[in-house]
Amino acid sequence: MLNKENLNKLRSVFAVNFILTISLALTSYIDSSFVETFLKKEMVGILFTMASFGTLIYLAKLPGILEKFGMVKAIKATSAFYVLCVALLVSVKNPFLLGPIFFGYYVSAVALYLTVDVLVQHFSDKETIGNTRGFNLTIYNLAFLIAPFLAGIMANKTGFNGVYLLSGLFVAIMAYYFIHKFKDLELYPKKNGSNFIKNFFELIKIKDLRNVYLVAFTLNFFFAWMTIYMPIYLHDIIGFSWQEIGAIFAIMHIPYVTLEIPWGKIADQILGEKEIMAAGIIILSVCTIAIGFIEGNEFWIWASALSLTRVGASMLQVTTESYFFKKIDSGDTDKISVFRNASPIAMLLGPALATIILTLANIQELFIILGVLVLFALIPNYKLNDTK
Repeated sequence: MLNKENLNKLRSVFAVNFILTISLALTSYIDSSFVETFLKKEMVGILFTMASFGTLIYLAKLPGILEKFGMVKAIKATSAFYVLCVALLVSVKNPFLLGPIFFGYYVSAVALYLTVDVLVQHFSDKETIGNTRGFNLTIYNLAFLIAPFLAGIMANKTGFNGVYLLSGLFVAIMAYYFIHKFKDLELYPKKNGSNFIKNFFELIKIKDLRNVYLVAFTLNFFFAWMTIYMPIYLHDIIGFSWQEIGAIFAIMHIPYVTLEIPWGKIADQILGEKEIMAAGIIILSVCTIAIGFIEGNEFWIWASALSLTRVGASMLQVTTESYFFKKIDSGDTDKISVFRNASPIAMLLGPALATIILTLANIQELFIILGVLVLFALIPNYKLNDTK
């Protein structure tokens, strides 16, 4: 059980995570459309691929950075760099300058998310980690419930620049709150001295960690395609306004907010993660395939369809998190770094594959293909040793 001091610290970490996620969620669904104002639609995926490659390089260095400088200095510096990159993004006019600035913005956003994630693990207790992770993810998704409404309104009234500036403001607020609450925190997570490639192969040697990583990768692959191509599809092809898109994306996050705590409790107390994970894969696959057959621009049809995909995604998100963190300790920053690279690797490979597919198929068919690919996650899921 958590002691009182750790419980209070964990509550403060949840607050940090909420403010940070508001910031990241504000821009996550407009990034691809913002980039599209500078580049051709076919090139958007290339820039995301390059930014994700940079994120992988940073993740490889992160355990050493945290060990040398500590959590407090890392979050201070990364927050300042993020705000700088946002300020440059809204002022850039030259498409050649967009690449390196977007690169820095994207890498720093992922870096902030990961460092806060290490904090959650540090103040957590193994016996209740499923519930803790479920609650943390619910806070994360509550921010995603609020942010699209704000982003949609801001994008309609001020354009993309207003959204990015608001994002930078929220990161500044998060950094101030973090420094106030954790200024005396002496957390220098130890790395094991090996390099990223070695850490990756060490992780995949462990059967359960390898298989849960593959499921997590599939979920992040889904997010990669959806985050980049769904806003473009809804705005450019279906014809929704940014305010409508913001409302749709907010509604689709309701399953995350309402279901992830129950999934975490069920995983801890009743079923274990494996069964919930399998059901989530099937729901996510079927509903994503169905999206490829929707015609027209009926608001509630799109909101409902996307919400159903997130029912499956919420099951996968909390169970992959819970399962993985039950198998490691907070000091295993090398393993956490490898596990977290599932997202940037998916963002590296996903847009690259989508760019190739879009030379042969249209963007609507992209979602049918995605649904079929998701179904293959049942193979590593089947090989997991259940926790119950």
